[in-house]
Amino acid sequence: IGFDVLDYAYDDKTKIREVKKVELWEISLVTFPAQKQANIINIKSLESQIEQGMTKRDLENFLREAGNLSREAAKYIVSLCKSNLREADEDKTKKMSTLKFIQNAVNNLYLETDIAISAGGTTSYELAYFGIPNIIITIAENQKEIAQELDKQSISFYIGDKNNFKENELLSKIKKLTDNKKIRETMNKNGQRTVDGKGKIRIIDFLESL
Repeated sequence: IGFDVLDYAYDDKTKIREVKKVELWEISLVTFPAQKQANIINIKSLESQIEQGMTKRDLENFLREAGNLSREAAKYIVSLCKSNLREADEDKTKKMSTLKFIQNAVNNLYLETDIAISAGGTTSYELAYFGIPNIIITIAENQKEIAQELDKQSISFYIGDKNNFKENELLSKIKKLTDNKKIRETMNKNGQRTVDGKGKIRIIDFLESL
């Protein structure tokens, strides 16, 4: 999660800081949660649409509201989705088959993803691990340094925070990723080389060497 600490207490004896009040910025889905019982049961804002089947127009409207995008930008992004979104005049009861939210199976979504748009939290590392080319729009101050470094290492494109990114640049980066196989391959290799899942082994080796 991403948050700013507004109030806390620190115990000098136990060296424990108790966070009493925070301003919450982000709650991210992760493949391997620290608390195994921390599961996503449903997503209220999309639950009814998922149950009834989501149209291309539904997704366009969601992108415009959630991402503050123009109609043209939302339509362009939807046009790139390799999904089985039903047309508006089709059977309303048809279920989504490609766009889906699966409890305890976020890793399957990663494996089916070609490119991604994400905030700069833990998800950025997971996208790198899976080698997924991505665009970062940060939503919290503590994500900016991470996003800048991932951009510097050609693992992600960082285009700014949620309040100042430019729609034209977002569309330009999307087009660059979809049209340029070499850039996708570079991001894939750099991401998997940098986040290879062997960090804990290195930490153990380092501690044993002391």
